[in-house]
Order: sequence, then structure tokens, then C-alpha cells
Amino acid sequence: MSFRRFAIAAVAVALLGPGAAVAGEPATIAPAKTLSGHGRAVVGATFSPDGRRIVTASDDETARIWDVETGVTLVTLAGHRSYVAKAVFSPDGRQVITITDGETARIWDAQTGAEQKPLSGHADTIRAVSFSPDGTLVLTASTDKTARIWDVGTRTVSKVLAGHGATVGGASFSPDGSRVATASNDNTARLWDAKTGAALATLSGHLKWVRTAVFSPDGRRLVTASHDGTARLWNGETGAALATLAGHRNELDGASFSPDGKVVVTASKDGTARLWDAATGAMTAVLDGHRNSISEASFSPDGSLVVTASSDNTARLWDARTGGMLAVLVGHEAPVWRAAFSPDGASIVSASADKTARIWDVSYFAGQAARRRDLLARRDTALAAFDCEAAKAIDAQVGGDTATACAFDRLLKTGSARDLYLAAGKAERDKERPKAKQLYSAIIDRFPQDDLALKATERLTAIGDVEAVEQSNEAAKKAAAEAKARADAEARRKEEAAAAAKAANGGWNVGDDAYIPGRGMYFAKVSIENLASGRAQVTIQKKCWIANDNNEWCAKDYMNTDTGYNLSSVVWVNVWELRHNARR
Repeated sequence: MSFRRFAIAAVAVALLGPGAAVAGEPATIAPAKTLSGHGRAVVGATFSPDGRRIVTASDDETARIWDVETGVTLVTLAGHRSYVAKAVFSPDGRQVITITDGETARIWDAQTGAEQKPLSGHADTIRAVSFSPDGTLVLTASTDKTARIWDVGTRTVSKVLAGHGATVGGASFSPDGSRVATASNDNTARLWDAKTGAALATLSGHLKWVRTAVFSPDGRRLVTASHDGTARLWNGETGAALATLAGHRNELDGASFSPDGKVVVTASKDGTARLWDAATGAMTAVLDGHRNSISEASFSPDGSLVVTASSDNTARLWDARTGGMLAVLVGHEAPVWRAAFSPDGASIVSASADKTARIWDVSYFAGQAARRRDLLARRDTALAAFDCEAAKAIDAQVGGDTATACAFDRLLKTGSARDLYLAAGKAERDKERPKAKQLYSAIIDRFPQDDLALKATERLTAIGDVEAVEQSNEAAKKAAAEAKARADAEARRKEEAAAAAKAANGGWNVGDDAYIPGRGMYFAKVSIENLASGRAQVTIQKKCWIANDNNEWCAKDYMNTDTGYNLSSVVWVNVWELRHNARR
């Protein structure tokens, strides 16, 4: 995209708000800096807690620490005997921990690059690693089916979390550090007490591997992402299932909460990320635009933006409120594996198979989000003061229609008894009963001594009577519909049973009007079917009697017009002969 086109997109976003990019083209952003030096794919990149450094992990068996301002390498963490799968800073930024395709995690001095005593004890490859919120513990997850908690000071194992039946591929601490969640290829996640190592709950329900298990910011909920194409919400303390987030068409690679815990974002191999209401599990937006699988999706620190990393060689920036695409981060020449925001939300770092990490300036979009937050805060203040005109002016800038509700709230709280009564009457005429009830109730609460309070009470009673009649009518309609549904179901059941019985008796009708060979007396209105000709030509309309299995007879008093036989004078007719005659 040319600079002119970028400028047009930027102006549109500035005038219409962050979601405006949905209607037109999203902006294209080039990298501010390229971190070059790794000899093979860069598989991870994250900012330090102060945002001044970046640590990268690479298939070239090293990790590197970079200066964000200059883009130069500060320290190379060398000595690994395999690719470095992950590298993360400690919460204070003074240490970095790395894991490889091996059984050991290594801790490094982030300033000097000096290696400290490694964490050894797992019997197979470590798949995940993280620090506790206070930085005193390290959590690892391994192919040996366990997770382990380590004391950073002594470099010794504090607790072994054993119980999974397959690889433990993900593990995380709760925000207060008291609990641990693990995700396993045995299709479950588990909750553990971080202090004692005791298992608290097994979270069962996924049908395939569980990739990640992450706590909400308040620790009260947990979200898991699975290869079965779903994410699930759980109680973070008891493990009780809360909701299933279904809609993706392929495996999920991750899921995480927004900083306020109200939204969940999921990343999938189906090429989309999705936003979900964390309280209800309802899908609120589909982030659709990538042309290949998405390996990661994460929120900005303020929750207003989402960044996604994809195998289509791009990262993309999205409005977390609307799901609209704001910008495409273009420059990588191979799949982008990871993308993360800086602590201030103004920058993004991405890691790619093209052997580089790149830094992107997204301060414009972060600034727009900050401006929107400020406007929303000002609108809330205006609404609290019933300054509906000011709220309406802000509505015009950020979208919404709070002014109407504001005017109603202002009437409820500050209107006179007469104004309230007139408005309530109009609401009744407009069949807006809930609104009328609020207005009448306001009169009673605020003006209990006013004559209109008595009238308001009478109107509330009248509305209640009308609603009671309507509810009774609705209940009667519902009962009638349910009775009809039961009758229809019973009729279908009888039809299905008759058809099944007929099929089981060689095609002969069975039931109240059936003749069943070899089974005694039956009331008859029998169509003899499945003859050699495949046609039904004889009908018996009296009782049929089966004397025994070897001697079948039938009393007949009927003129069979189809065959031409007059059987009215015959008292006993051999059933075989009747069938035989019918074939002629």
C-alpha cells in the first residue's frame, strides 16, 4: 500500500474511530526495526517488563537479548544443545529462562548472559516454562507426563505434579500464585495447589489434546484451548465447567483473557481468531482476514487491541471492541510464529521463520484507543450528572445512543410527579409497560404524599391485572401446544410401531386390523399382501381363526370382486386356497 493510501486509512480511523478500518482498507505498517542475527527461524520474542529489551528464542540453538531503542544485540545466550523453544524474562527483568528440545531448563543473568545453575529433573522434553507472579518459583511442563514447580533460589524441585496420562504441554500459575493449571495430551486440564502439590480438580470434556490452560486476571476462571476446535471456560477454583466456546473449524493453538477478564480471544488453524464474552461464552466477533493458520492472538495491555500472528507471513492488528481489522504488519518473508505487545501497548514484536524478529510502531492506534477510553469516561461522568446534552455530543464521536436513556433516567430521578405521571400514561398508550411501571413506581417512591401516588398505585395494579391475564392466556396456549405435541408424538409412535411390526411379519399388516399367520384369533380387516404377484387382491372382513399351526382356516362372508369368487356360501375356507385363488 502506498503512503497516500496509508494516510487515507489513518485519517478514516482518526475521524470515525478504531472500527472504521472495517469499512475501508486496513492500514499497512512497515517494521520500525528488524532484529537480525539469528542463523535459523526465530520461534519466540517477548518484551522485558520495563519494555526496554526483547528476548528472542531461535532454532539456531541460541537466545538473544536486544536493545529496543537501537535494535542491537546486547547478549547472546549460547550453549544450548538443541533449538531454543522458548525464552522469557523473570517478573523483575533480571533473569531469563530458556527451554530446548531436552529435559533441562536454564536460567541466565539478563544483564551479563551468564548461565546459572540449570533446572534438571524431568525425564523427557520440557514443553512449557513460566515464572510465578512474584518470580520466586518456576513452573515447567514435560513430555514425561508431569509438571514441576522449582525454587528459583535453590534451583531445586519444590513439587512434582503427577497424574496426567500423557504429555503435559502447557502450565500456568494463577495470578496470586496459589494454584497451577496444566494442559495435557490426555484431553484434560488439571488444577493443583501450588503450595502442597495436591491435585484439586480434573477438567474433563475436551475430545482431543488440550494445548493451553490460562487463568483470568482475577483467578476465578480458567480458559482451555484444544485440538478439538473448542475452548472451554471453567471455574478457576473448583474446576466446574462453565461454557464451551464452539465455532472454529480447526484446531486451536491458544486462548487468553483480556486484561479486565471480560473477553476471551482464541487463535486457530482455521485462519481466524475469535472474541467471546467471558461471562456467557457467546461469540462476539470473528477476526477474519489472514490467509493461513493463526498461531497466536493476544490483547494489548489496556485490552483495546488484539494482535495476531499467522503463517501467511503477516501479523495483524484488530479492534478488540468491534473485531475490525485496523492494520496489516507487512515485512516478514516467512511464517510469523509469535507477536506480542510492549508493556505500554505502543509497540509490537514479532518472531518469524525468516530468521528475524521485528518491532512495529502501533502508537497511533494505541493513541486512538486511549482517546476513546477518555471519551467514554467523560460520557460516564456526564450520564452520572444527567448532562444528556454532553453525553449526546460524545455519542456522536464514539457511537451509541446513551442520550435517550439519559433523558429517561433524568426524568426518573429529577422529574416532577406530574411529569412522571404524564410520561407513564404515554408509555401505557404506547404499550411500553415496563417503562410505565418504572415511572409509576418513581412517583410512589419520590412523592408518597402526593395525590398522584394513589393514582400511580391504581395504574400499577391495573397493569398487573392485564399482565396476569396475558400470562394466563400464554400458559393456556402453551399447555394446548404441549398437549398437541404429545398427541402428534403418540400418533407418530403408533405409525412407526405398526410399520416396524409389519416389516417384522413379512409385510403382513399387524395390529388392530391385522391377520398374523399361526397366532390364534384376530379381529380382521386384513389386506393379504406380498403375494407372488406383489399385489393385494383379497380382503377378509370377518374374524380369522387359526386352529393350529398345521391347519389354517378362515370364516368368510364376503364377495371378492377382484377375483370373481363368490365366497359368501362357504363357511370354512382354507387360507392356503384363499391365497392361491388370489394369485389367479
